[in-house]
Amino acid sequence: EGFEGMLVQLDSVTVASMNPDAPKDFDEFQITDATASLYRVDDDLYGALDNIYPDATPFTRIVGIAGYTFNQRKLLPRSAADLVP
Repeated sequence: EGFEGMLVQLDSVTVASMNPDAPKDFDEFQITDATASLYRVDDDLYGALDNIYPDATPFTRIVGIAGYTFNQRKLLPRSAADLVP
């Protein structure tokens, strides 16, 4: 929560769950990094974002505004440019 509202960059992350709320679908996907920390990537700022990335999809980096809702750390990308394969 210390980074909430700040622009952050997570490097070398992988999709851990394409739809962590299944069977519901809130257009979020979950990523993990080398420390096994889990973050959700949410579409609140970039509405075209969807949870279309299969499990184990790697990203060089994901940039976004850090958030915290529903007991989950979240990253809110601003555009497609914030998701770098």
